[in-house]
Amino acid sequence: MKLDEFWALIEQHIEREGDELHVEALESALAQLPLAEIVDFDKIFQQLHVESYSWRLWGAAYLINDGCSEDEFDEFRAWLIGAGRQVFERALKDPDSLASVTVDTGELLSEDLLFVASEAYAGASDGEELPQLELSYPEVEESWEFDDEEEMRRRYPKLAAKYLSD
Repeated sequence: MKLDEFWALIEQHIEREGDELHVEALESALAQLPLAEIVDFDKIFQQLHVESYSWRLWGAAYLINDGCSEDEFDEFRAWLIGAGRQVFERALKDPDSLASVTVDTGELLSEDLLFVASEAYAGASDGEELPQLELSYPEVEESWEFDDEEEMRRRYPKLAAKYLSD
């Protein structure tokens, strides 16, 4: 599976309802693929998930979700992948761009998308486990405090205008 095919599957099969992602259609589509392609899908997903691990993006997630633990940041980055290629790539370059695509209700998190390849693989292989990948996350330098409203307003003017009260 190539990167373009990965994004096509995301775009075609993720169902969006407001800020929620529903991954059942994607899981079903993945389960119809050869096992090697499900593994490839997972590799690409994991690479994108690692690539999006940054303090700048974590700060944006903190503003959007009114706080963001490490587990929630994992789920936020899964949601971001599920939002599609254009939103994902734009957010990596400029996390403040998320102000134009987020909604005001709920939290932008997707735990289900973290496990969609595992579930599809198990379904397609009569219960076998998806081969685990060796992941190496970059060191994230904590550059500023997320509870410093002035700093957050400076770094994310659009998101701060949308999510921080005056």
